[in-house]
Amino acid sequence: MPKNSNDNKILDKSIIKFIDDIKAIDYDENKNIDYEDIAIQKYKKWKCKDPFPKITSSLLNHEEILRYISITGMITPFHYSDLHGITYDARLSGKCIYWEYIEDSNYSDNLNKQTHKRFKKKIIDVIDNTKDSNKEIIIKPNSIVFVTLEPTFRIPDYIVLRYNFRIINIYRGLLLGTGPIIDPGFQGKLSIPIHNLTNNEYRFQVNDAIISIEFTKINPMSNLIMKTIDNNSKLSDKYNKKIMNPKLWVKPFSGKKTVEDYIYDSLKDQSVDTVGNSIPAVRNIIDECNKNVTEETKKTKSIIQKFEIIGILSVIVALATLALPTWIAFSDIQKERVEYNHNFSLFEEKTESLEEDIINILLTDCDKELSVLCSDLDKCPDDIKKSIEDIKSRFEKLEKKFFSNKDQNANEMIIKEIKEIKQQIETIKNYLFDT
Repeated sequence: MPKNSNDNKILDKSIIKFIDDIKAIDYDENKNIDYEDIAIQKYKKWKCKDPFPKITSSLLNHEEILRYISITGMITPFHYSDLHGITYDARLSGKCIYWEYIEDSNYSDNLNKQTHKRFKKKIIDVIDNTKDSNKEIIIKPNSIVFVTLEPTFRIPDYIVLRYNFRIINIYRGLLLGTGPIIDPGFQGKLSIPIHNLTNNEYRFQVNDAIISIEFTKINPMSNLIMKTIDNNSKLSDKYNKKIMNPKLWVKPFSGKKTVEDYIYDSLKDQSVDTVGNSIPAVRNIIDECNKNVTEETKKTKSIIQKFEIIGILSVIVALATLALPTWIAFSDIQKERVEYNHNFSLFEEKTESLEEDIINILLTDCDKELSVLCSDLDKCPDDIKKSIEDIKSRFEKLEKKFFSNKDQNANEMIIKEIKEIKQQIETIKNYLFDT
């Protein structure tokens, strides 16, 4: 009995210490605590050394995540309220960057004339430390925004993180590249691109949860490798040097990169300096085409009116003049008619080309929306899954029909069918969002 009593006391002390460790790392802005400095000191101590070697190499559970964060300073600031089961929700806070398309009717532009020059870089600090600071970021339709997350990550060499969008953001039609990881040894802020492929405008407030993160402990080095390292064997071969040096197994990170640095490094060898969505540029081209069509229509009407006037004048001239003047007038009319027929043919060709451009844009937009639905097909009920598959089959037949048959008379029917498909997709999206 006394032995069991001592065991209970030890267990109680262990639980009390565990709770105290959680309280110590749970961020409280009202406390005068330098959480960053504490986390740095913890990370220096435990970056390469595992404080819990008995925890198996696998996906960490709720308790194990808390233990590693409290000891290693892996995430700062840490909010215990954002830890749900085996995932931690990272909040929005920091610099956000996007490129805004410039609407300028005097600017002659198309997709082949350096469209990226039509984008203007915007930088917004979404923070919550002053009264005048920005408290939200607006993600406009058909746009890409790079946002910065609140935590500073300091990942030990034996932990790897994976993250993805929170499911509520996925059902809003927003996209984030699936399967990204945060490497062991990473130090710094994390920035992610959010793609808005919808016609909706979304607003994210500072401290909104953006992504969910899972934690995995990786396998340790084999005993043979460890023994070789401990014996300080001579490492002459370049491969041996890397294999036998654990420091070279982890990517080096400066810990000071910002979202601007990451974007600059990604674009510096691509001869571009923007990351904008091409849809606004395509829409601008369509508007220009519509404008040209309108101008051609006005010209055609003007020509028809001229013919009416010429016809009346011709009758008057025919009654008032002799045969020669009549023949000259008739010859002029024939020339005008030839010009009219030529202009009208050009108008018909431009109209047909415009219809095909519109159908291509509608097909691309419809295909993107179908891709979003199909990405979560396994999570959908059977009746919804069948509806999505039927819509996809109908879309593929329609797409094949368009590319195999360039009959202008069929274009109106194709546009009508695409609109019906988009209406079906919108109905399914609304149903999935409501459920």
